[in-house]
Amino acid sequence: MLAGHFAATAMRCAVSERPILYSRPQPGKIGFTKTVNAGRYKAGQPNMVILCGVLMH
Repeated sequence: MLAGHFAATAMRCAVSERPILYSRPQPGKIGFTKTVNAGRYKAGQPNMVILCGVLMH
């Protein structure tokens, strides 16, 4: 069912002269999605957690 899609994608990638993936203004943050407050440590300091992954539609 997806063979035609895969073939068309491979063809577009083969003729592309630029990076295929989205380029970011800050490449060091690749994988970064957001920072969330995960509560507090016993000593009272906030526990901030960085979430990494891929956001997909």
